[in-house]
Amino acid sequence: MTLRSFYGAMKRYRIGWAIAAIVAFVAFIVVFDEGQRRLLAKSEVAYGCDDFGYLQQARLFQQKGTLGGLDTSLDDETTLALIALAQSTDLRERQWDEAIAPHCHHYDLKTRRIILQYPPGVGWMMSFFPEGLQYRGMSMLAAVLMLGFFAWRLAHVQRVSALVALTALGLFAFYIFRDFHWSWSVVPTMLLALVAGDLCARVFSSRAAPPPLALHALFGFIVGLAINFRVPNLFLIAGLLVAYGVRLVSPDFRRRFVEGCAFGGAFLFGMMPLLATQAINAGSPFAPTYNSGDASIPGFDGAQFLKGLTFYLHEKECGAFVLAAAALLLIALVFQALGRLRAGYVLLVVGVDLLSNMIYFMLHPILIPYYLVPVAMFSFAALASALAFMGEEREGERGGAARINTPAFAAMLAVWIGVAGWASMQWSRAAMPTFGKNLPTFVIEPDAIVWGDMSTGSFYYYAYRQAAKLPFTGPPERQALVDAVARSGRRQYVVMDSDTMRRDIATLTPNYRLTPVGSAFGSEVFRIDLR
Repeated sequence: MTLRSFYGAMKRYRIGWAIAAIVAFVAFIVVFDEGQRRLLAKSEVAYGCDDFGYLQQARLFQQKGTLGGLDTSLDDETTLALIALAQSTDLRERQWDEAIAPHCHHYDLKTRRIILQYPPGVGWMMSFFPEGLQYRGMSMLAAVLMLGFFAWRLAHVQRVSALVALTALGLFAFYIFRDFHWSWSVVPTMLLALVAGDLCARVFSSRAAPPPLALHALFGFIVGLAINFRVPNLFLIAGLLVAYGVRLVSPDFRRRFVEGCAFGGAFLFGMMPLLATQAINAGSPFAPTYNSGDASIPGFDGAQFLKGLTFYLHEKECGAFVLAAAALLLIALVFQALGRLRAGYVLLVVGVDLLSNMIYFMLHPILIPYYLVPVAMFSFAALASALAFMGEEREGERGGAARINTPAFAAMLAVWIGVAGWASMQWSRAAMPTFGKNLPTFVIEPDAIVWGDMSTGSFYYYAYRQAAKLPFTGPPERQALVDAVARSGRRQYVVMDSDTMRRDIATLTPNYRLTPVGSAFGSEVFRIDLR
């Protein structure tokens, strides 16, 4: 082979781009490997709030099926009896709606049942994996699918700008996977936000021909689907509503209107599992299953805003990702101003989404590191994809096409299949949790009431006994609830599973005798007897 023919083959098969794409893909695998090691070290234990709530949800889907699992109410005889006893007191329902339920559950004032607060997406995905490996299986699958997504996108790269944009996006996504592997809902949300961002760029970037209606529908469906995993993902719609609304001010009104309807209809269809869950458990498709505190709309409070701003921008696990998305927005604005990027609607969507989400979550009284991560992921994906498509548009203007690089894709596909198999093997060998074996060392009567805090879900999940988080109400209310159960003749137990519980139980000692009976899930348990 002559030197000229060698260079000709290199150009024909785009070997240089293939090597660059494979190098970027290997970099993603390196970060993925670090994330999956951290993920596999996580133990899936029904203890506390999120851990019990999502595992309980997955169990419901496994036991009742996809449709039956949407009903999350606790309907055992002991739970129903405790509701009746609480109603027999002089207390208002709002005073004990949290205190008679295990963690992540509360008494709903409309349906008068104790229900789970979470949307159905995470539990449904986890239900396809065996108990003990459910969360890790779901998150590993989502991360492997993200790798597959980047293998496909990198195989189309033929400009430096596209390579840089996609490399930055991949590192952004897998560093989120690495740093937020501990959050039950973040990893599957990242996959959907990544795909939604890519679709946002495809739908709103200027092209020679408008995208088909099916692409708008797919975009709407993915955004709607994301809300089944985290209800606050609903705020991703803010910028999209503005963009689709602004696009109606156009000579091509009819087509823009039909595109908006395709997006909106598919969006509602994607939300159907959540709407059905809320209708079944909260009495209306539009009534949240969260309690009033979590579902409340915050008012403007300057002090709270500054507190939230400081928290999110200084929080090492969140601030860097939010700032990176904001920085990429500025870069894209510069390209737009210079006429090199034609994605004004993408910039509008991202700008409105970032601003609205930051204002809402900074004003919300509950500050959690991962709350702003989904909008950061969606924003970064939309902007990076728009910058990547910028190169494809130029190829199209020159009569070319964004064709796939077959050698690069074949190589990355082979590597992806190997990584998927290796990850599956690592997952199947992961350590199983042993916490559930710490069952009570004594016999708890089936109709007994267990008062506790962090371990209430553990009693319900592993010991199949009703347990309620007594500290979630005031001292007079606690006393009234314990008195009501005592008058009914039911046996009561109290678990010293938190500092709050130890402090609160001191208020019961004047009227009741606490007799140690054993331990359960690493905490001492006492029987409550009248003096």
